[in-house]
Amino acid sequence: NRATELAQLTSHVIRACESLKKEFGSVASEEGVDKGMVLASAIPEALIECKCQVNIPELRSVMFRILHVPRPARVVRFDPAAPKQVIELPRNATWAEASKRFTPTLGNAELIAN
Repeated sequence: NRATELAQLTSHVIRACESLKKEFGSVASEEGVDKGMVLASAIPEALIECKCQVNIPELRSVMFRILHVPRPARVVRFDPAAPKQVIELPRNATWAEASKRFTPTLGNAELIAN
């Protein structure tokens, strides 16, 4: 229910800005990226395109909710009998980078940090 309520609130806040509607719509289907950060990066240009036709304090509140509420835990289950897929990442890789490799079709993995 919270996600639905936030989506409805967001739709109301950005209703006057086609550019923001496009940006919010485009991140909905993206997996493995920090959607909040993608949106935060896109907002300045979108606001310029629509001549700031949104209530900025309301938009700020929506973005605070998106950016500062902890993300729910994500469960990844492996099947030990499935063939291992090697996932090799740099030692300093972030979870945002690594999580892109954990897809629903991944059955088993060998993780290597080099």
